[in-house]
Amino acid sequence: MPLFRWTRLPAGSSVVDIDQRLSWPHTVILGTQYFTVMLGAMVAALLMGFDPNLSLLMCGISTLLFYVVTADRVPSFIGTSGVFVGAVIALTGYDGQGGNAHLGAVLGGILFCGAATFLLGIAVRRFGTRWIMALLPPVVTGTILLLLGTSLASIPATMHDGTPFGTGTLLATAALLAVLLTSHHQFVRRIVLLAALVIGTLVHALFGSMLALAAPISLQPLRQAAWFGVPAFQAPRLDVATSMTLLPLVLVLAAETLTHVKTVGDMTGRDLQGQMGNALMADGVGTLLSGSSGGPPMTAYAENVGLMATTRAYSTAVLVVAGIFAVVLGLSPKLGAVLRLIPAPVLGGVVLVMFGMIAIAGIRMLHEHAVDLRQPRNQVIVLVPLMLGAGHFSLSLGALTFDGVSVASVAAIALQAMVPRRAGP
Repeated sequence: MPLFRWTRLPAGSSVVDIDQRLSWPHTVILGTQYFTVMLGAMVAALLMGFDPNLSLLMCGISTLLFYVVTADRVPSFIGTSGVFVGAVIALTGYDGQGGNAHLGAVLGGILFCGAATFLLGIAVRRFGTRWIMALLPPVVTGTILLLLGTSLASIPATMHDGTPFGTGTLLATAALLAVLLTSHHQFVRRIVLLAALVIGTLVHALFGSMLALAAPISLQPLRQAAWFGVPAFQAPRLDVATSMTLLPLVLVLAAETLTHVKTVGDMTGRDLQGQMGNALMADGVGTLLSGSSGGPPMTAYAENVGLMATTRAYSTAVLVVAGIFAVVLGLSPKLGAVLRLIPAPVLGGVVLVMFGMIAIAGIRMLHEHAVDLRQPRNQVIVLVPLMLGAGHFSLSLGALTFDGVSVASVAAIALQAMVPRRAGP
């Protein structure tokens, strides 16, 4: 279909197809809702110490570029990837306070990963998806997601001030998020991250001030922040060791993107197999642009798949509107100042559950694809990487150092290729 040309939804239809749209006021309302869902997932950028305004701006630009590269055929919002959190924190020693002053080499690694993702997309366009599906079957991708989530467990444990109030705030926020996740209301479940951040921050500020249990949250940076301003850009610094440490995470990003496109195709009844290579190329372009500007790596947001299933609005027009919102608000330092008000214990509580959800996504993938863990072959493919990741088994080769997740991810792929298949339990 022609780029960014949508037909009006026929009267009486309850499903908005990819190339259709509602009235523009309704489209803007839905776009606002999609953007709100995405805003909660900005936690990943904050955890790594990226400028929230620059991250939001890059999310919006990457989303709009995604529709150009995929010829407006795959509804998706592109946002900050959470799979890089552990590696970035380990590489930079970031303590979660303020901006991360040591991102130069990481940005070079993000550029490297963006280029690798783009080339992977070209290969998928040229040779199809069968080879990459063979390289990354569910037993491998499920295991990588599981070890990624569990290996990040130590991060939220450090995100409090060591006081009973700080620890209590972290645990209470995690409990609140867990309760919201079990809500019977679909809309509540779609905005759980944002709701937990807002409620947790308000409660922390209220009780911390009233009972003098925590330092009051200063609103001075918020008052001083301008309504409009271009975020500060940062130049990347190419470092081979850092780039090679981050490179294995490209495989996780690729698996996420391919699964995302397949899921959207199943939901809409469209054959989007031919767009998988384009989607990877678009992710690569977005990551390259973001990394070159000082922003985080980009990937398709799974959260919006759930929202599409709820609203039954698959129109790319809605997500283009959400992308425009991200660009506009990314140019507002006032919003960045609001995001920086979130206390570390509140952020830690959200992260505790969020990382657990990554691990659960891995378990769900193993279950939904009927990976038989009675088979010795599957047992080996799962257990060896899990133990390597849980033990933070790093590997140094000269100047190169690979962290536990990287070593475990490569081990999962290698075992999948080398361990012979045998019938029977």
